[in-house]
Amino acid sequence: MVRLTLALGLCSLLSSLSYGQSAFEDPPHWGADQKDNFFEHGEFKELSEKGVPIGWDKAGFESGDVVALKNSKGTIKLKCPKDGSETSVSTNIVLPMEAEFVTILTRMRGPTIELGKTEKAGAGMEYSLIDEEGTERKFPLVMPLFNYGSLGGWKTYRSTLRIIPGELKLNLRAVIVDAKGDFEVDRVLVMVSKPGFQPEQEKLDKLLLAIQKDDRVTVAGMIAKTPELLEVRNGHMENGTPLIWASWYNARNVAEELLQAGADMEVSDESWQNTPLAWCCWWGNQEVAEVLIRAGAKTKNYAQMAANSKRKNKSPRGKMEDFDKIVKLIEEAEKAAMESAPKERKRKGAQ
Repeated sequence: MVRLTLALGLCSLLSSLSYGQSAFEDPPHWGADQKDNFFEHGEFKELSEKGVPIGWDKAGFESGDVVALKNSKGTIKLKCPKDGSETSVSTNIVLPMEAEFVTILTRMRGPTIELGKTEKAGAGMEYSLIDEEGTERKFPLVMPLFNYGSLGGWKTYRSTLRIIPGELKLNLRAVIVDAKGDFEVDRVLVMVSKPGFQPEQEKLDKLLLAIQKDDRVTVAGMIAKTPELLEVRNGHMENGTPLIWASWYNARNVAEELLQAGADMEVSDESWQNTPLAWCCWWGNQEVAEVLIRAGAKTKNYAQMAANSKRKNKSPRGKMEDFDKIVKLIEEAEKAAMESAPKERKRKGAQ
């Protein structure tokens, strides 16, 4: 088995990183292959005599709610206190002055996690950018796919954040709140990056608000002026594209507009690798699911995903019956496809 290490972003070790500018790539990772195995030249590690990662705050380690697993060469494991309160550890990275975007690759898992019922329940990595006055701009918690995979669920999650002028530091924070089980972080790799296209924040905020309101007219106008917005990513919804944003907010009219404008319906987010239809199955967003299915989105295994989400999602956006409607839509689409296949083969044979 490949030995796992924890790469720590320390100010004193920043020179070890390769600060280049790169567009989104295939595979879309820096220092990792398509199976999320890190290359050795992209690693660096530093532990104290007690096995605590240098540069991270010590409170969690000293309380016993966080441990560094030496047999895994630096993997850290977080446990939630029995009262459901928070356990967290964090570190700051000083960013180069010329940096415009920063990409964080975090390898983590939550193989035994069970979330509580409160809104704050979660386990994962939280990122924030800090300006010269100490003001923090926080980004949504990036949670691993809990109970994922036969090998314990190790997976690399990527987030790309736009740096606003004046922001000097990146804060990385591993946290578990109101949850049972263990959350583990294996490695964090920070790279300065530059996506091929990124609009100003004001335009992105306007686009997100229009999608939240299902404002088709505004979205259509913005796409007409700036077609690149169709595939833009800026950290929202697990660093997904606008069609994924629409899937999260069940914005039916916007989803139709984006598809008509040429949005990729099989695109996946950067954290969970979920397509727009997969997110509809997770949230129970039946209206956008119907739009995607009618447009020909791939449905393999998604009926089962919707059925499982009905049981597992603690905070669905749709109603319980919406999950059943999604399953029915998928089953009807797959049945229609099977019935039409012989006719299509017969027609081609006649030609």
